[in-house]
Amino acid sequence: MLIFGRWEPRRLIARGGVAEVYEAWDHKLKIEVVLKIPRRDVHFDSSKLIENEGKILSRMNHPYIVKLIGKGKYKGTPFVVLEKIEGTPLSKAFKPPLDPVQVIDLILEIASAIQYINSKGIAHRDLKPSNIVISPRRITIIDFSVAYPYGNEAPKAETPRYSCPEAALGYSTPSCDVYSLAALTSWLLTGNPSNHNHILGEVTRKAAEAEPGRRELSISEYLYILRRIASIGSRLVIGGRAYMLGGFRKIRIGRAMQCEIPIFDPGRYVSPVHAYIIREGEAHVLADNNSLNGVFVWRNDKYLRVKNWRLIEGDYIILCYSEKRGPYVVVRYRAY
Repeated sequence: MLIFGRWEPRRLIARGGVAEVYEAWDHKLKIEVVLKIPRRDVHFDSSKLIENEGKILSRMNHPYIVKLIGKGKYKGTPFVVLEKIEGTPLSKAFKPPLDPVQVIDLILEIASAIQYINSKGIAHRDLKPSNIVISPRRITIIDFSVAYPYGNEAPKAETPRYSCPEAALGYSTPSCDVYSLAALTSWLLTGNPSNHNHILGEVTRKAAEAEPGRRELSISEYLYILRRIASIGSRLVIGGRAYMLGGFRKIRIGRAMQCEIPIFDPGRYVSPVHAYIIREGEAHVLADNNSLNGVFVWRNDKYLRVKNWRLIEGDYIILCYSEKRGPYVVVRYRAY
């Protein structure tokens, strides 16, 4: 079977609460993709949620958010086609409790993507460990079926201990995602999303109040507090793992083992020495080492190919990017 003469489902790889998920082949782009179609054996209208996911993802273009490749209806059934993500769900990638510094670096990355989603006037509303995929090259947030613009007509989101109470009533607000971030932080630190007896408990308690009006922190404030706590020095974060830049004058990034920051890349898209991070006084400069597939910086919904780039706090560095595949390796620069 070919959908619109382009997408060929090959095998069922998962059956979630909303959709059946298939590995498929894109005959136009010549790549493996993921095809999601609504389940018919559920008590709610899953078709609307699949349509909603396509609509929401069409507004997203971020290194940490799954890429939408196509959407539509085939013989009356809605579907979405997404990039195929390599990696492991956060729920299986780590066994809590984790070191607090590692948790903060992870949450800073996840929260930055949520901040981007919220900047579009949308709440994800189902942020949980199984909807975050970790690989040695990237963090990716998936499943936007119940993400929705702010208001009181959203689909119900009812993941116990991660979804805020008002999400189950059809509300979509920025504080929905702050609540989920607090639960996620607590899970990483204790193994229990409802346990706030930990080093960041003062922060997560404020964000996880059951009553929306009592949640004192916005996503920006949550990020600000974590950045202050995690002021441990300049570093690069890849797939949730931090590499300290320290006193190095020049650091190599690539798939060669001798690189100070080696990239696991069996596909060999990354060059042996792909790029350098060069220290200039108190600043760092990103330099492309004539790589085949390029060095990019993500800014304002765009991927900019660069040769030399003076880094600022929070910059997204992309090793290898193409319009059809999206970002391959995502590196986050932390100045402090």
